[in-house]
Amino acid sequence: MQETKLTLTDIAGFCPEPAVWQLVADLCDIVQAHRSGAYLAPENIIADHYSFRVDDTGVEAQEFQAPETAATGQVTDAQCVWSMGALIYYCTLGRVVFGGHGSAYQRQHPDVALPVLPKTHRALTPVLHRCLCTDPAQRIGLQELRALAHEKLGQLSTARPRREQAPQHNDKKHPSCHQKIWPEEMT
Repeated sequence: MQETKLTLTDIAGFCPEPAVWQLVADLCDIVQAHRSGAYLAPENIIADHYSFRVDDTGVEAQEFQAPETAATGQVTDAQCVWSMGALIYYCTLGRVVFGGHGSAYQRQHPDVALPVLPKTHRALTPVLHRCLCTDPAQRIGLQELRALAHEKLGQLSTARPRREQAPQHNDKKHPSCHQKIWPEEMT
């Protein structure tokens, strides 16, 4: 039986906090490995049991690109960090940041208030804000973001062990029920 490939688009809005931290850690590792940046879009990101990976199909989604991407024509670490902020928001709430307009809105309104995540993901809000700064020089650095994500994952893994097996039921309400990354209460 062939395993279903789930993208971030499929699971957006159903991601618990540990899964979001895992997403950030994995994307930081991927961006660091590319050395020239990577286009990050929900359609390119595959949920793969205990981790996420990027399918290099080259799909670009404007609403997940940093405000300065169109002007520079290149992808930098700072632009990838902005994209990760947009993806944190997207996988937590299932909506594109800034009312569905993404970076286009922030480009036109550079002083727009940054979003706040719900109580269940409140620990991610300061990181989200540091990722979504309009000025690339004010964003959290890729290395700092990576270290923070791995630190949070370490704290969460000591608080609650991960599942060793995928759920054994046939609940089809949302696709996350088939992934090992999700905690017991999500399955």
